[in-house]
Amino acid sequence: MHCKRCNKTITEQTVRIYGGRCVPCHRKRLSQRLPRILGETLSIIAGVLSIPFCLARTFVSLVRLWLTPLPFTRREVIEIIAPVHGRAAARTYFAGLRTGFLQGPGLSGRFFFTLGMCDGYKIQRDLSQWPGIVLRRATNPINVA
Repeated sequence: MHCKRCNKTITEQTVRIYGGRCVPCHRKRLSQRLPRILGETLSIIAGVLSIPFCLARTFVSLVRLWLTPLPFTRREVIEIIAPVHGRAAARTYFAGLRTGFLQGPGLSGRFFFTLGMCDGYKIQRDLSQWPGIVLRRATNPINVA
C-alpha cells in the first residue's frame, strides 16, 4: 500500500486508521492543524482585547498613588533618611514608603524600597507610628555591602 499524498509505502493498518495517508501526511492535513490554529488565534485575540483593561487598571493605580494625601511628605522622609543612608537610598525608601502605605507590604528587588513598603504598611495600620518608624530606620544604620 502507498500513501495517497507522498506515495510512500505504508502498512494496511496505517491505511485503515489514517484514511490512506502516512502519519506525517495525516498530521499535515488542515483538519489536524485547525484546532491548534484556532486555539492560538483565540489566545492572541483575548490578549489584544485585554490590553485596554490592563492599561486602565494601571492608570487608576497611578492616579491613586499620586493623588492620595499622605501623612508624610517626601522632603520630611528624605531629610531624616539621607544623612545616614544617602540621598538615593532615601528617595528609594520614600517610594517604597508611599507604595506600602497605599497598597500594603511586598517584596521588591531593591532593598530600601522593600524596607519602605514594610514601614509604610505599619504606618497605615497605626498612624501614630509615623515619625517613630522612620526615625528608627535612620538611627539604626544598615550596612548593605
